[in-house]
Amino acid sequence: MAGVSRTAFYRNYKSIEDVLEDKIKELALEIAGIISTDIYNNWLAVFKTVDKNREDLESIIREGYQHKIYDVFMSMLPEEKENRNIQTIWLSLFYTFIVKWIKEGKPKKAEEMARLAYIYTKDLPLVSV
Repeated sequence: MAGVSRTAFYRNYKSIEDVLEDKIKELALEIAGIISTDIYNNWLAVFKTVDKNREDLESIIREGYQHKIYDVFMSMLPEEKENRNIQTIWLSLFYTFIVKWIKEGKPKKAEEMARLAYIYTKDLPLVSV
């Protein structure tokens, strides 16, 4: 899962949690790079990105480290209180939708999940700039 040899792994990582955090940070940065002001398209991009990283996320969840997804994303939020509060709400929804979707074996396509997520979140405020 780390994508490196055993020697490189032990040279670069102290624990399995370090590897997981790196993988989750990569996902968080990828998602952060595609977020816009269009809520539906954000959800669609998120579900497609999660689907693309499905195997890694399934492993993380299967091994009981799903809390790391939330923790890593939370650690990347800004310190400004107003934005942090709004982003924490969005992160909680993201985490809930994504983990549930993966645990259920992705019974719905990304487009359908984006539509459902949009219905529940379309009236929530976006981060103020």
